[in-house]
Amino acid sequence: MKQLLSALLALCLIGCSTTTERGTYASSQQIEALKPGETTFAEVEALLGPPISRALDTTGKSTATWHYVKVTGGAFQKMEHSQQMISMVFTEANILEKHIVSEQ
Repeated sequence: MKQLLSALLALCLIGCSTTTERGTYASSQQIEALKPGETTFAEVEALLGPPISRALDTTGKSTATWHYVKVTGGAFQKMEHSQQMISMVFTEANILEKHIVSEQ
């Protein structure tokens, strides 16, 4: 009986730890592959998936944003949070003009 209770407790503790991820994380190699003046929106979307938002300005340029969030922890563990946000500006011809990456 003592072994059964120990096993059940161990399963409960294991089950209380979770990792939740949303979005697509871009590695440093993927970010380095983004070449302003060359990379197209379609290429970025194939690499990172669709952006969470895309806005068009009055000049025809668009700004697209990708967001990745990872939360790890549980009932008996400290919650840890990390995120990555990438904003990219594309020309009217859908060519990457610039990108900004922030991570926490």
